[in-house]
Amino acid sequence: MQHFKDLVAHLETFEEELKMRGTPYLGGDSPVMADYMIWPYFERIEGLPILMGDVGDNFVLPTHLENLHIWIKAMRSTEPVKAYGFSPKRMATLTKIYNETDGYDNALKESSGM
Repeated sequence: MQHFKDLVAHLETFEEELKMRGTPYLGGDSPVMADYMIWPYFERIEGLPILMGDVGDNFVLPTHLENLHIWIKAMRSTEPVKAYGFSPKRMATLTKIYNETDGYDNALKESSGM
């Protein structure tokens, strides 16, 4: 739980950067490589509430990170993320299978129906 609190504290820096820029993406009105490079980490964060089960409500990104939520929604609407991104449910399932089996390839195959 403390690690998630620490993560949120670091995400507040990202929140402030987005707020200062006043645009939905780091690159302005459209995403740039920096947006896409950090996106996979946010896919994983979104899967935490599902992955954590009964205590999952403790792992939801706080609502006060308004610009971050706008960024996530904007990133989910981009064509590359729509084509290749994972839903929070699939990310949670992928992580669970990965941790219980022999790694990523097996987890990817077993979670492909999601």
